[in-house]
Amino acid sequence: MADGLDISKFISSLEKEYQPRAQAAAESAVERFALYVVGEAARLCPVKTGALKASWVVEQPESDGDDIEVTMGFNTSYAAAVHEILTNHHAQGQAKYLETALKANAPKLVPYVEAELHKEFG
Repeated sequence: MADGLDISKFISSLEKEYQPRAQAAAESAVERFALYVVGEAARLCPVKTGALKASWVVEQPESDGDDIEVTMGFNTSYAAAVHEILTNHHAQGQAKYLETALKANAPKLVPYVEAELHKEFG
């Protein structure tokens, strides 16, 4: 999620004792959001044997303090080809399955993380 969410102003405004808690809550929210998006992508992904659909992965979020990044995708040797080749016919699913899910859900990221932080801090 390279477009990401800059929560640095929110986190820096907290007292130092709350910063680790806020960072952990934000990272957890970003990870849960990524799991949701990849689940949506799995619903859209073409299915021939089921191996592609089952190969989804969401890695632990990484943070440099200001930005939180999470890597997600599908882990087969042919995942990128199936995703990118628009001319292939799929009996079930579609090309651009991950991109479609990400674009559809990207506007929901910031409100979701904000809501999760509000839950954490009341």
